[in-house]
Amino acid sequence: LDPTHVCHMDGECAGNPFNLGGSYDAGFAKFYVYSQVFQNYAKAAKVTMFSIPSGVDGYGVNLGFETKALGSTVKASFGWGDFEDSHADNLTMKTYQTALGYNYPLSRRTTLYTAAGWIHNDFSDDYAAAKPTAVENDYEWICGITHKF
Repeated sequence: LDPTHVCHMDGECAGNPFNLGGSYDAGFAKFYVYSQVFQNYAKAAKVTMFSIPSGVDGYGVNLGFETKALGSTVKASFGWGDFEDSHADNLTMKTYQTALGYNYPLSRRTTLYTAAGWIHNDFSDDYAAAKPTAVENDYEWICGITHKF
């Protein structure tokens, strides 16, 4: 839990985000949870689909797990969030996201990976009218190789 007022090197303050996360290794799988609650969070408003320069209020929760399967690791996560403009409560967004990943070790130092993700944003009518280019559904697929020296 981080109740402090966060300011960045450039002097911009992030509002008052509260973060809480944890993990549990059940032997057959590892489980993860992360949550954040914030007010007037200007930094988040610049990097999310919900772009409001004055900042946003809201919360987010992400649940995930990883487990061994067929000599590799399968990972999945599910998240949701609820945001509104810090100064206009008619500008809102709810977001739902999910991701699935797979790591396959080729050797002790080399791993292939792939992942796919989907984010659905549900904007208020007022926000959609103000930002007609806002993306409702965003999909991503990545793959690659990692080698540790």
